[in-house]
Amino acid sequence: MPLLKDVKEQEEIRKKQNLIRIITWVIVAIVLVLVWYFTK
Repeated sequence: MPLLKDVKEQEEIRKKQNLIRIITWVIVAIVLVLVWYFTK
């Protein structure tokens, strides 16, 4: 049973990491668009 719990915890961590990665890319994309918009 402890193994199953560890697997679930790892899945949660992986989901959070994926979410953070997506949010980071979205922020980067927005910043790049704003920079491009204001410097053209």
